[in-house]
Amino acid sequence: MKILVITAYCVCVQSAAMAGPKTSTSQQFQRLSKTFWLADRTDDPIPRIQFIMDLQAWIEHHVQKGCSIILGIDGNESMASSTGNFTPLPYTLDKPIQCKGHDGSLATLIRT
Repeated sequence: MKILVITAYCVCVQSAAMAGPKTSTSQQFQRLSKTFWLADRTDDPIPRIQFIMDLQAWIEHHVQKGCSIILGIDGNESMASSTGNFTPLPYTLDKPIQCKGHDGSLATLIRT
């Protein structure tokens, strides 16, 4: 049996413009901006949503390879606020995951 233990941190709900320059939100926004540019994407990244979608796609990839998952996450999100949608995501190495139907919530990651 393969077990993948994942620890993760999802940034707080705030825009990159409102976050201080040394915050996780600002740092992730800067890194994602470069990644989006390299992937020929013209939209501005939303670190919180992109994190959830990238994590979910990566987890799904490992589940398909036969891994069981233990996820410990500081999601900065109430689980009572959303029921989530079932939204599978394709995994692509070194490219940000893109899906217009995904709400970027932790509840959707868990439900899927």
